[in-house]
Amino acid sequence: MRKVLLVLAMVAVVLVAGCMGGTTEKPTSSEGGTAIATSSSATHGATGGSQTTSSGTAETSTGPSGTVTSLEEIASLGHVELFRGNGVGIKVYVEGSSWVSNGNAYNTRFDYAPMFYSGGNLYVYQYADESFSYAYEDGTLKAYPFIVLAIPVKGVDFILGGPSGSILVVSDDGTLHFISYDTDEYQKWPEDKPKIAYFKKIKVHETWKLGVENVVAGSDGSNEYVYYVAWGGNKAYVIGMTAEEALKLARGDGSKPQAREFTFDSGIKDVLIGDDGIYVLSGGKLYIINIADGPGSLGITETVDAAGAGQMSLDTGENYDYVALYNGSTVLVMRASKGRVKEKASYPLTGFERVQVYVRSGDIDVTAVKGEEMVFYDVSLGSNSLERMGYVELPAAAKWFEGSYPYAGATVVLWDENGNYYKFAANLTTGQGGGTPGSSNETGTSETSGGSGTENGSGGTETETSTQSTSTPSTSNNSEGSLKYFLENAYTVEGFVYTREGHSYRGIKITPKLGRLYYFPYGYDSVIFLVYGDKVLSIVPWDSDFLDGTTDKPSIDPYDTGAVDLILLPAKARLYYSLPNGDYAAMVDQKERLHVLMGLERHIGDEIEWYTFMSDAVYNFNASGIVAQSFWSNYLVFAWKGSELRVYIYDSDTASKMWNGEANVTVEPKVYSLPGRIKEVNPYIADQFVVVLTDEGTYILPNPVGRYKDDTNVYRIDGRVDLIGAYHYWYLNELLAYSNGKLYGLAPDYSDGKVSVGKGPYATVPGVVGLYGANDQDEFIALSLSDGTLAVYQHVWNDQKQGYEFAFRKNLYLPAPLVRLTFDYRTDIKWTRILGLGTDGSFYNFEVRW
Repeated sequence: MRKVLLVLAMVAVVLVAGCMGGTTEKPTSSEGGTAIATSSSATHGATGGSQTTSSGTAETSTGPSGTVTSLEEIASLGHVELFRGNGVGIKVYVEGSSWVSNGNAYNTRFDYAPMFYSGGNLYVYQYADESFSYAYEDGTLKAYPFIVLAIPVKGVDFILGGPSGSILVVSDDGTLHFISYDTDEYQKWPEDKPKIAYFKKIKVHETWKLGVENVVAGSDGSNEYVYYVAWGGNKAYVIGMTAEEALKLARGDGSKPQAREFTFDSGIKDVLIGDDGIYVLSGGKLYIINIADGPGSLGITETVDAAGAGQMSLDTGENYDYVALYNGSTVLVMRASKGRVKEKASYPLTGFERVQVYVRSGDIDVTAVKGEEMVFYDVSLGSNSLERMGYVELPAAAKWFEGSYPYAGATVVLWDENGNYYKFAANLTTGQGGGTPGSSNETGTSETSGGSGTENGSGGTETETSTQSTSTPSTSNNSEGSLKYFLENAYTVEGFVYTREGHSYRGIKITPKLGRLYYFPYGYDSVIFLVYGDKVLSIVPWDSDFLDGTTDKPSIDPYDTGAVDLILLPAKARLYYSLPNGDYAAMVDQKERLHVLMGLERHIGDEIEWYTFMSDAVYNFNASGIVAQSFWSNYLVFAWKGSELRVYIYDSDTASKMWNGEANVTVEPKVYSLPGRIKEVNPYIADQFVVVLTDEGTYILPNPVGRYKDDTNVYRIDGRVDLIGAYHYWYLNELLAYSNGKLYGLAPDYSDGKVSVGKGPYATVPGVVGLYGANDQDEFIALSLSDGTLAVYQHVWNDQKQGYEFAFRKNLYLPAPLVRLTFDYRTDIKWTRILGLGTDGSFYNFEVRW
């Protein structure tokens, strides 16, 4: 979810300049510190739409009766605590709150800055992200001061107003208030280590008497315009202005804008503001108001049938708004731009209380909650699939929530029914969980908006991408023109040069503009694959001239054949895996079929070259994960779904027929049943064995074409782990595991069909998201941490302890955490190379010297 807005800033950083105390409160568990609070909204009806207004300025606020003014008492009500439940994070609450920011409109924009209204004062904890970061990274609490605003009226709804120090308030008489505080004058308490920064002097106070109950604020995608929407009953009032006009309004030298009234047939359930539209849910319909063209062009541009939908959520991606509507049995996900729906799909999803949509690096996720369980789904609009990824146990039933899971871990923002705010990190548990409704995969119906053409009148249709949607020529027939467009616009290349702690860094970043990057570390560190629909770019991610300092900027020319090759697939891919030269691959298409692909045929067009596969063996198996391997003159595809692992084996004869395009050969797979849902399969790190991770444990099985191929048993070697690797890959007994913040060795020993397992040594390393052993005699290990640090350890003998240990060697610092990585570490020449796929979806290739 996008959090940083040019115009809609926090009650801003200037409010705490010079007063940040960094106070630390006593950590508590999830059992303690329950807030004495209720969450309520105004219940009065709309009082009409007349725009009788009053305006003016005041030197100080005059609050309603019962306002708490003692700084000590104000400070005593706010609490920031360390949360340890299913994960680690923070818990924030304010005693006696009659209103908290647990509504949809506020959290869609500002879920990182919880607000509480207590004793006539509005508390804003704008440092939730910072406190969470400390809690997550080292398990400690760092509490910052609350921003506290004296509210001169009795408020029933609040939202940040945009310019620094401004707030929007709906008072109990239905009036909308714009209040701008003098941020130069405030009081701290206590002075030495302040818990609050208290503001009461008001510069500007404008009002609109509209008879409303709720308010939302937002800006368009370019941050050129600011919009406020206040609503109550069946009426909504839109106030729009430029960013400069909003700043002048807050300073007191601007004019108050007028509100434009919109009347709907039924009562309004919710209003949200995206980058390209205002979305109003009312009477079984979703109304879209285009905001991209400015306040002077406001109007309803599209209406979507939303029968029975009682809940709406929104997130923004590059160039699009993503909106989800939920009616208790179906979730409708839409992609919208400039007030129009470009694509939509509906999926059965029964029995949840609330559903949220989330955009992560171009992918679309849906999270759903029932009781104290949050379930994560991956959405593919084009394939109509809703794939269940896992779940997180919540510390309390959710009033509002958001969950994101870039990889194995999840970050959760939660408001509970008692007015407590949580932000915490937890492991994403795969499997069905305890009584959660919905199957692991749901399918639905999809619809793409009709009508071709672009704004400049040229032909084409709008196509969706994984990371960025853009107007492109039609690719349905893969004409040479469309392939050329893809080749030239699929990715960007960026260079990094910096020095830190005596180390010199030079690096290349490759970011997909169209599609998704795949990287397969084990033995295949020289190639990355960019997959977009039925097109693949095989990219050698190097520029030696830049990495050795000969040139200032990196370049990876898409027309450099051999460094960048374009491959056309027989269908649009949902999953993809390839060996480095690209001529042996496996994929799962968007129609839920598994493909084994071999042999490449070259095609030469007028301007570009591309390849197609000679053979395509198709299986009706909708795998959730795939890996390909070449082993002892055999070609294997490992495909799994749920607890079932299938291994498709092509020997030299059948592979030859496939490679030469003689036949699309299908084979009967070997089938294994694992305890629990399979998370990962790795045939590369344990010599003659295949390592399988499930949500129940860690297992090995003899490679079905290896030395112990007659043994079809599955052997448990450990409990559930988060990550698996190896010191190097020559022996079974040199595995590495990471679980619950600890790195440790796993030493399985296989003899005559029996397996024994040794464990250790151990090292405590919190926050690891990626792991790789350097596959050399020195046994260096790279651990990628969630803050972008790459911690280098070594598996070495300790003479004093008379045992092996993981010895810390140094930290290296990269622009992003890497979840799939390789590294080559050379102490003799003081050099290392690091390659990996980041949590942001980009690929990084770095050389470091010291």
